Amino acid sequence: MHLHFFTEWPLPTPYASAIQSINTAHALASGGSRVTLCTGPHHAPVEELLADYDLPPTPLLDLVPVFNDTSSDVHRAVHLLRALDERADHTRHTIVTRGRAGLRVFQAIRAIGPHQARRAVFEAHRLESIEVRWPWDRWRINRREGQAVRAADGVVAVTDAVSRALQAAYDYHAPTLILPGGTAWAPALPPRRDTYQTDIVYAGKLMQRKGLGLLLNAMRFLPDRTLTVVGGTPSDVEDWRGRANGLGVAAQITFTGYVAPSEVPELMLRARVGVCPLPADGNIIAEQYTSPLKVKQMMALGVPIVGTDVPSLRALLAHERTSLLVPPNDPALLASAITRLLDDDAFAERLRIAAHIEAERYRWEARAARLLAFAEELHEHSRVASLAS
Repeated sequence: MHLHFFTEWPLPTPYASAIQSINTAHALASGGSRVTLCTGPHHAPVEELLADYDLPPTPLLDLVPVFNDTSSDVHRAVHLLRALDERADHTRHTIVTRGRAGLRVFQAIRAIGPHQARRAVFEAHRLESIEVRWPWDRWRINRREGQAVRAADGVVAVTDAVSRALQAAYDYHAPTLILPGGTAWAPALPPRRDTYQTDIVYAGKLMQRKGLGLLLNAMRFLPDRTLTVVGGTPSDVEDWRGRANGLGVAAQITFTGYVAPSEVPELMLRARVGVCPLPADGNIIAEQYTSPLKVKQMMALGVPIVGTDVPSLRALLAHERTSLLVPPNDPALLASAITRLLDDDAFAERLRIAAHIEAERYRWEARAARLLAFAEELHEHSRVASLAS
C-alpha cells in the first residue's frame, strides 16, 4: 500500500501537527510501507529535514512540497491525485489528511471523483472552525469540513471528545478510529541524573490557553526554584519575558526560544520536573480536544510530570500513579505539587517509572501500526462490498 500524508506546514517547523505527521509517516515507511509526505514549502534535502526531528533516512519515505496556503493548492492536489490514480492500477493507495490542508485535499477528491484503488482518511484534532472569528469564514469552513467528513472513507480522531464533536456537527457514517498522538520511546528508561540544570521545564507553544500564565504565577510561590521555557518565536519570548518581569519572577526563568525538535529531549532531561499546566477557562481545545505530544515525550523520557486535572490530561495521566494532577487555575496548588516532586525523590522515581511504562502504548511505531491496520480494513471492506454487488 502507498500512503500519502498531507500537512500544510513548511519544514522544518516545531508545531505538533507537523511533528506528528512526519513521525507517523516515518514509522510507516520504516515498517515497510511506501509513504509520501505532502507538505508546505521546504528547500533542504530530505535527510536534513529528517535530522531536525532526530529521524534517520528511510528509502520508502518521500517529501513533496504541495501547499502554499493559496487557492492553487486545490489545483496542485487535483493534479497529484489524478497522477496517483493513473499509476495505481491494482496498487492500493490511502490519502491521510488533516487541518485546513485536509479540507483542500477533499475539495480535490470531490473534483476528480472516486477511484477503486484509493481510500481517503480525514484526521481531526478539533473542529476546524472553532477559533475562526468571522461568521462567514466559520460557515465556509464548517461547510467544507462537513463535506470532507461525509466524503471520507474513514475518520481518525485524536480524542473521544473530537469524535463526538464531529458526529454531533456533521452526523457522518464513516468508520472512526480514536488515535492519540505519539512519541519516541525506548525500553531503557534514562537514569536520574546526579545534577540538573533547572528544576522545572515547560515545552510547547507560548500561549495563555496552554497554561503558561498559570505556571508563571505559580513561580511566585517557588522563589528558590528555576524554570526553563522551551519554544516560542522571538516576539513570543519578548512578550512572556515581560509578563514574568511584571510578576517578579523573570530572574528564575530561562526562555530558550525556538529549538529544533531533535534538541527538545535533552532540554527536558535537564529538568527535575516537567509541567503541563492546561487551564480550565472555557477553551475546549485545551480542556478536551488536545492530546499533548510533549506530555507523552516527558512520559517516555521519564521526566516526572505535574499536570492539571482536565479531561485531555486525564486521558493520558493517572494521579499519583504516573503523575500529579492538580485542580486547574490554581497557581498555589500547582506550585505545591511541583514542590512535592522536587522534595520527594522516591515518589518522583515511582511516578516516572510508571509513566515510562505507560508511554510504550503511544510510541510512533504503535500509532503507525494502528493507522495502517485501519487503512487495510477500509480497503478490504470496499473489496468485499464490491464483490457482493
